[in-house]
Amino acid sequence: MEKLSTKKLFLLASLIFGMLFGAGNLIFPAHLGQLAGSHWLSAGIGFLISSTLLPLAALIALSKTRSSGLYDFAKPVAAWYGTLFLIMNHMALGPLFATPRTAALGYQFSLGMILPEKYTTIGLFIFSVIFFGLAYYLSTRESNLLKIIGKYLNPLFLILLFAVFIVALILPLGPLDAKPVLDYQQAATTNGFIEGYNTMDALASLAFGITIIRALQGMGIHDEDQIAKNTVKSGLFTMVLCGGIYLGIIALGTMSLNRFGISENGGIALTQIVQSYFGKVGLIFMALMTLLAVFTSAMGLIASFAQDFSVRFPKIGYKGWLRITTLLSFITANFGLDTIIAWTMPFLMILYPLSMAMIIPALCSAFFQNRRIVYQLTTIFTAIPALFDGIKALPIQNHLTTNLTNWYVHTIPFASSGVGFILPAISGFIIGVLYCLIFKQRTELDPSLSN
Repeated sequence: MEKLSTKKLFLLASLIFGMLFGAGNLIFPAHLGQLAGSHWLSAGIGFLISSTLLPLAALIALSKTRSSGLYDFAKPVAAWYGTLFLIMNHMALGPLFATPRTAALGYQFSLGMILPEKYTTIGLFIFSVIFFGLAYYLSTRESNLLKIIGKYLNPLFLILLFAVFIVALILPLGPLDAKPVLDYQQAATTNGFIEGYNTMDALASLAFGITIIRALQGMGIHDEDQIAKNTVKSGLFTMVLCGGIYLGIIALGTMSLNRFGISENGGIALTQIVQSYFGKVGLIFMALMTLLAVFTSAMGLIASFAQDFSVRFPKIGYKGWLRITTLLSFITANFGLDTIIAWTMPFLMILYPLSMAMIIPALCSAFFQNRRIVYQLTTIFTAIPALFDGIKALPIQNHLTTNLTNWYVHTIPFASSGVGFILPAISGFIIGVLYCLIFKQRTELDPSLSN
């Protein structure tokens, strides 16, 4: 029987962690800790739900449904929806937001810290050429991913990160008692949950499914049950590790308020923390840690994009799609980090609920024999409020979007907190399950009514 050794299981977990954990996973929890203040733990719980539990649920759902990629996973709603979801998810993770963000963040916390502001445009251009050129070169052979990310780059990143934690534990910046900002005084958990969207890990877990499967096949595991089992095992280990790191960074962000004010973003906060411990050497330390984080993520993102698209649209092939996503990501990266972040959240407010609308039925598929109607109703009921949440998060608003948002917030429960999709999604799921139960009972009584 095919069996994965403990060493290879940890190597696979290292690959998953390296692909998921980018610079955004460092900076967003640091900023959350500053915003939440003394409510850091309740905000952290909300953050962990969307940044670790949902990604783990996504990996379990992929394994449970034996999906080999995003198309297979979304296909139960409809074949056309499977293609649409694959494109939307990979465009968000690929050329539009997540992949360009890796280069933009890498520049900001390396060359961007030493070059004068007037050279930002040319500096970012040169940096992104080298960054994406190297990521493309190392990703041209799919077998490189496990070795480069899992065996070398990710362990080095973890060593640097845990060095910061050890020093912070020995020499804490202060107590965890700072006053939360207004939004976190009453709804810390909900706001933490929304902030966890920024990691994009639930979407990435769905996208990286095909990369994980191919890595397992490269290790000699071909049985579907064993692939599913080892995916869940390695995913569980990865999310426990991520959760511990997130809580540590959130606590660091809160403690930093004893020395610094609330920063404009988590990157500044984390840089201040590292520099306070290590001085000017801390800037080099931060640059190296950030570059390792963003580079492993960039490799995983462009490779999963090329793998999924080459399966669905095989005429172009893996290397063809790899070139396309790398080039488009390079172009987007040069719009700058602020522009990328500003337009990311509206898409995430749509994509995260739509992902949950498929993850939850997939996890509960035994209750309704994986019937298509449950996926369809859950998705339909989720899509409408998710679209309103996306409109509400747009960085540019006009009279029409403002009126739509006001109506939505005052009509749908929890919409003001950014989670107006929850009750409609649950309603769609319950209606779908009840339909299956009633229809099953009727067909048992009268076989002529069966599909």
